[in-house]
Amino acid sequence: GATFEAQIDGKPFDQLNARHIAHFDEPSGARMIVEAFDTGSPELVLYEFTRRPPTVERMTKRMKLTGVFWQRDEVVMRSADGWYRFQRGTLTKLTSLKMIYH
Repeated sequence: GATFEAQIDGKPFDQLNARHIAHFDEPSGARMIVEAFDTGSPELVLYEFTRRPPTVERMTKRMKLTGVFWQRDEVVMRSADGWYRFQRGTLTKLTSLKMIYH
């Protein structure tokens, strides 16, 4: 794989080792989830751009995302393995959805 360096204003704030990357951007531009593909399921990293340097949070589970739904203080993600919530640094598998995300 290669090394990808995440930068903002020309200053590096994170480094990913991967063959390729993909990302899901919040429409406001405040947050982004990056999938770093090397072998197997990708590593997931949340970048929050409201601070300088940006906040970098690595998720504990590797998975390929099929959907990302941005909420005020959390992100809800869909994968082949089910639905997950990432909130304040904690990844939780959701057992039933009481909300509709779109």
